[in-house]
Amino acid sequence: MRNLIAAIVGVPLLAVGLMTCLCVGCIVFGAIGIGQFAFEVFGAVPEATDAFLGALSSSDYDRAYNQASSEYQAALGSAGVLRDAILEYNLRPTRWNINNININNDRGRVSGSAAFDGGRSGDFEVRLRQSGETWQVDGVTLDGRAIP
Repeated sequence: MRNLIAAIVGVPLLAVGLMTCLCVGCIVFGAIGIGQFAFEVFGAVPEATDAFLGALSSSDYDRAYNQASSEYQAALGSAGVLRDAILEYNLRPTRWNINNININNDRGRVSGSAAFDGGRSGDFEVRLRQSGETWQVDGVTLDGRAIP
């Protein structure tokens, strides 16, 4: 009789245990998938921002210009115009911290704080546009000044 009762009670407990394992597995693997997606989307935007600000920081204006969208390149005119704007207003970033990332479809906006030549500190904002798999800079504001 005990074995029969144990068998009757054990079946529902086994089913509950299996369902719990399946649910936990779905949650864990779902979270991993969402995390990977978030990294692919959100990781690329700050990486593009870091690459652009890094090019400005190292005075590699050709590289910075080449990371710009075709529309922003047209607005800038040339890497020389970008260089002149950075140098004229002493806006070469030396350090920066990303504080905010916004992505809406194929548009991104990254903002934060930065230190510029001469030790001055201020804010920055980099606007980006996705072109295929690549995020390109579509506009920049350094210390309140739109470039160009």
